[in-house]
Amino acid sequence: MSEKVTVVIPAHNEEGHIEAVLLPLKQWQKQGPERHLVVVNDGSTDKTVEIARKAGVHVIDSHPKGENLGKGEAVKAGALHAKKNGSEIVVTLDADLKGLKPKAVNQLIKGLGGHHMAIAPSEEVYNYSKEFSGQRAIRLKALEPWFNNNPKWKKMLQGYGLESGLNYCIRNSRILENPVFQAHKAFRKTGDGDRQMEEYGETRKHIMARQSAARMIQALRIAGLRERAREHLERFKKRHGYPGRRKKK
Repeated sequence: MSEKVTVVIPAHNEEGHIEAVLLPLKQWQKQGPERHLVVVNDGSTDKTVEIARKAGVHVIDSHPKGENLGKGEAVKAGALHAKKNGSEIVVTLDADLKGLKPKAVNQLIKGLGGHHMAIAPSEEVYNYSKEFSGQRAIRLKALEPWFNNNPKWKKMLQGYGLESGLNYCIRNSRILENPVFQAHKAFRKTGDGDRQMEEYGETRKHIMARQSAARMIQALRIAGLRERAREHLERFKKRHGYPGRRKKK
């Protein structure tokens, strides 16, 4: 593996699980000089940061004052860190994986191939659904709109709606059959279940609104009502940003 890779672990109060994830990742890191590992502390109030630093892992904060910003902002902070250290690929992994092996990370990266993103569904979380899997390899160049605060990406990639937003924004992606990572059951934290579903629901609403607007604009164009199509597009852009994929110039 010649490309420089950074593994990003977003973490909020993961003292009971994070060490079991970091130890195999430290083994993975030792396999080559182009491997980096960072934990993004997202407002943890337990011993998550202490455990990560004791394991010899670099830790950054998602917010300078230690506030909890949510998974989307934590992953963005980690991806920006990866960009600054010259990485070409960022791998996102949940902090509560079980039985993680270094070879699984390598398989995920290898599975990226020529795609912009590779997704590895996780056992015990939503029936292997790609919609929610946090185990991903992403080419950093594909995240440039996010780094540049593109309005569509900003709305889509927030909180626990992150994965659905990535699925929508990054079109050139693939789903891997192997490896299948194992994770602890979803909604295991008190109060997180409602927050996860609320933030996921918001992202789904944005996606559906965009898809509906794109269909309407296309129908107006086909009907020859190009002026109405432009008006509809401008109204939508003011509220949500561009609703579809821009054509290459």
